[in-house]
Amino acid sequence: MTEKRLLLISSLILLLIWILLVKIHQPPTTFNIDVQDQFTYGKSDAPVHMIVFEEFSCPLCQVLHKETIPFIESTYVDTGKVKITIVPLAFLDDSLPACTLLLCIQKIAKSHMKSFYDFLFGLPQDDLISFSYRDFVSAYIENHRNLPAPQVLKHLREDSFENAIEHNLSLAKKIYPGDIKVPIVLIKGKLVKNADKTTISRAIDEAL
Repeated sequence: MTEKRLLLISSLILLLIWILLVKIHQPPTTFNIDVQDQFTYGKSDAPVHMIVFEEFSCPLCQVLHKETIPFIESTYVDTGKVKITIVPLAFLDDSLPACTLLLCIQKIAKSHMKSFYDFLFGLPQDDLISFSYRDFVSAYIENHRNLPAPQVLKHLREDSFENAIEHNLSLAKKIYPGDIKVPIVLIKGKLVKNADKTTISRAIDEAL
């Protein structure tokens, strides 16, 4: 075997090794996340499942929920094409009261989940990160008087939602093992890195 041919074969082997190493170390873009116990709405047999992780202290999450989610709902959810699962996170201390209260409502007043999500993200950021449990409930029942407020507050005093919060955080860490970047949007398990209306819509259309 000539020296030139040996050099060519060696180069090809090194190239294949490099490609293999890149693939091994490249972070996955598709994830299998168990959201069986999470709040989900839309047609149960919708062909596309969209999973959203939101952090209440995150301004970008607020923009997503107020501006993009309504468009996705009217365009895809209401037409039966998409169902949405929202996973609340509280890895920032300011988000803990809102997230805890939401998990409590999911447990004892599930019919209020969507309206309570919308209410929370409709609050000014200063209120969202400074309100107490009672402040949140008092503001919400001004327009939703059928919420069983005394039972909600009682349940908050008697139960701990720490395990549920940690569980949701563990789900997010499957996607971002290091620093979690929110909002997180998955379309059929595929991570949408730019969570804006155009990118999410394109990802949904490709998944249909």
